[in-house]
Amino acid sequence: MFSGNLLIILLVLVAFCALTVYRIVMDIRKKSKCPADRDLKNAVLGFAARRGADHENIISHLGMCEKCRKKVSDLNQADSSK
Repeated sequence: MFSGNLLIILLVLVAFCALTVYRIVMDIRKKSKCPADRDLKNAVLGFAARRGADHENIISHLGMCEKCRKKVSDLNQADSSK
């Protein structure tokens, strides 16, 4: 049905697609973990790079997690009332 070369190309393509899907899933899983309150606050204030937190992942996480957005809002309100 398929020639030998075509079959090899097809298998390489399938393996590449599987690897790409795996990387995407792992990236989503990493971003779905809720960061510590301190890391959330530092990322929002722009201190993440100096503190070693992964700023980009935290900001992406905030786009997906209502619970963490509420935490940031609460932290901002607490800071503004001081």
